[in-house]
Amino acid sequence: MKKIIIDISVKLVLVSFFISCASKKNHIREVIDGVYIQTDNRRIELHFENNSFFLKDNFEPTHLAIQEYICCDTIAYGNWSYVDNQNFLSLSSPEELSTFYLNLDVTEKHKDSKDITFVIDNPIERSHEKKGASNELLYSISITKQNGEVMTKTSINRIIKIEDISEISMFEIIVYPKCDIPLRDLASKEIFTIPYDVKKANTNLFNIDIPMLNYKYLSLKRLDKDYVRVKNKNILIWDGKEYVKK
Repeated sequence: MKKIIIDISVKLVLVSFFISCASKKNHIREVIDGVYIQTDNRRIELHFENNSFFLKDNFEPTHLAIQEYICCDTIAYGNWSYVDNQNFLSLSSPEELSTFYLNLDVTEKHKDSKDITFVIDNPIERSHEKKGASNELLYSISITKQNGEVMTKTSINRIIKIEDISEISMFEIIVYPKCDIPLRDLASKEIFTIPYDVKKANTNLFNIDIPMLNYKYLSLKRLDKDYVRVKNKNILIWDGKEYVKK
């Protein structure tokens, strides 16, 4: 009987502990939730909602200094958590942004040719077609032949032809944005695609779309447990900048 009472007491303590922890986290989230304005630059806003955050620049499109750049208003986004027993928040970007590996949508075709052709498309290339802009991306494509031999070809053109090869088993692409690409901040200097296994042995024309490769993806800041100090319920300090709750 005594053992049963002790077991029940232990369970009640544990339940009380977990409820207390959950209540504390909910309270912290409620206190933190809101919009914080950077005091040095009031265009910059740090938003918290539930477990998510995003850093925003409310730039004016007509501003001469901004017109030179292609940019979106989101500088960074992801999830945040409270660092237990310390007055700090931890900010991290989504995993898909941090890995720099992008998915491909591939259509395989066969044409009457001894060469293999890759036609690469993505939102940046499509914007070039609309604006008549010059190439801003460099592509390095690595192919694996049926015999296991690997070869690489690099080009600034989105259509890449490799001569005198009839069949391959796999390929992958590395994308290098040019250093003069008109972005506010070039955060992604090297982007990899997930290796693609060829489905049909006689395929020699690959239409490739990289749907996530856009200007926003290139410019987003990547955060990995970036710490924000909670000075009080209305003031945060991040990267040496003060943010005041709106």
